[in-house]
Amino acid sequence: QAQQAQKVVLRAVLLSLRSLARPTLPLLFPPPHASTMPKGARRSVAPAPPVAKKPRGDPNLVGVREAIERADLPDNCRQMFLACFAKALGTPAVGAAQSAVVDMIGKVIGGVEGGLRAALDAQVTAVQSAEGAHGEAQSRAEAAAAAAAAASEASKAATVTLAETTKAMGDVRARAEEARAAQRKLDADLVKLTEKKAEKTAAVEALSADAGDGTAAQYEALLPHMEDAGMDESLRCALPAACKKVVSERTSFDIMVLESAGQCLKDKVASLASLIAEATQAAEQGAAAAKEAEGQHSAATEAQRAQAARLVEVQAAQKEAEAAAATAAKEATAATPQLEAAIKARDERAAELENFVAYNVGCFELLRDAKLETASAAAAGA
Repeated sequence: QAQQAQKVVLRAVLLSLRSLARPTLPLLFPPPHASTMPKGARRSVAPAPPVAKKPRGDPNLVGVREAIERADLPDNCRQMFLACFAKALGTPAVGAAQSAVVDMIGKVIGGVEGGLRAALDAQVTAVQSAEGAHGEAQSRAEAAAAAAAAASEASKAATVTLAETTKAMGDVRARAEEARAAQRKLDADLVKLTEKKAEKTAAVEALSADAGDGTAAQYEALLPHMEDAGMDESLRCALPAACKKVVSERTSFDIMVLESAGQCLKDKVASLASLIAEATQAAEQGAAAAKEAEGQHSAATEAQRAQAARLVEVQAAQKEAEAAAATAAKEATAATPQLEAAIKARDERAAELENFVAYNVGCFELLRDAKLETASAAAAGA
């Protein structure tokens, strides 16, 4: 269809050119007369046709010529338009053929203007696309920067939490060690009290068994147990002498001293039993406290380990977020020149269209409108 349309245009242009050329070619290029030919010249040799020159006179024709040269036309069609446009626009209207040529020139120039507008529209679309891509890149860069900042804060918080957890673990470990030391002391005290009670109990049993007919050596073995038995000082001083006497030689005072010693030992055994009960309870409480402290220490240790692992994860996420932020920033930076180039190209297209409309289209319209005015005046004069 495009080829057929071009053929139709070419036929119309050829017909118009022929109609315009017929009345003028004889005037522009008259045949040489025989009287004017130099002697000896050959009559059969025709003069060479003049070389086509660019139109002179009205400067508006230059703008029209430039517009035709820019048109997307077959070369032969363009050459025909260039050959006839000056005569079609630069001379008064002589008929429908000349008007048709002027209309076709207007369509050719309109096609150039339409192409420039299409190029501008395409560049406007390219700018919009570049602006969208630039905006998306900026949004990604901002989001990635915010994520990196949040990851940095999370890393700082995890570091602080790990330090606190480590300190708490150290405090709990110290308390657990103190509880274990206290438990060991309580256990040792309980063992000592138990052993001491057993010794006192044995002394009481020996004294009770040998009170009637014991020997002096047996009683003397009891003397070391009396130092902390709480016996009266005067009676305790008389105890060694009473212990050395045989039963037959003991006086009532000696017997009273020995009985008092036995009672003091019994009281001491009872006191030791009470202390052992208290020590046993304290040892049990100490064991429970040590166990609790050990559990707290284990829990604190696990918490510290978990927080250390959490810090490693957070720091890895921070590095990843910072890398993503750097990549997004580079993409946003790279999108800026593309947007600037698209805007520059759009402005150039707009300026080119504006210049074409103002100059080239303006030149054509001035010539066309002048022809219409001349034709109207001629019609009015007739």
